[in-house]
Amino acid sequence: MILFSNFNHITILCLFVYMGLISGLFYKLVVNFKNILIKKIKKALKGPLNEKTTKKQINLQRQPQQQKTTPKEQEKTLLKNKIKNSFKNFLILTKNILLKITMFFIKLFPHSAIILCISISYFINYNLNFGYLRVIYVLIWLCSFFSAKSLYNLVANYFFAFYNWVIKRKNKKCQNQTIIIKEKQN
Repeated sequence: MILFSNFNHITILCLFVYMGLISGLFYKLVVNFKNILIKKIKKALKGPLNEKTTKKQINLQRQPQQQKTTPKEQEKTLLKNKIKNSFKNFLILTKNILLKITMFFIKLFPHSAIILCISISYFINYNLNFGYLRVIYVLIWLCSFFSAKSLYNLVANYFFAFYNWVIKRKNKKCQNQTIIIKEKQN
């Protein structure tokens, strides 16, 4: 039995391969974007804000008091420092909580991307009136979706190799020109 007997089946096949590849590439880009954001958030959680406040506190504690103050003035300054420190600690705590909440939502990006890809694919199928989806088309879409990762890596490797080839070629030309210039000078 011939699986794709007329032109309509071939166009449907190509459409689902294309939609699967595009969906897979979109998913891969979302996953890479998510990983970049999570690295930045983890870096912000370790953050220089925590280190700066502790260094400043240590430096303030080490400095000797130059002026003699009364006990009331010392209590006022201690109270002011406690209020400042508690406010800074509150800001650090809220920053950490907000960053952890955003990290949770960022981890949901790939799941929402896959749902978006599937819904767009079904919407295209519905608008083009292909009707009921056969199992073979769903399998083709899934195979294309999962092969998009290797396609993404392959295309990235080709671009990287081409970039390196261009750079090496430019460097070789520059080296040849410097050798020629040195020979002319001698």
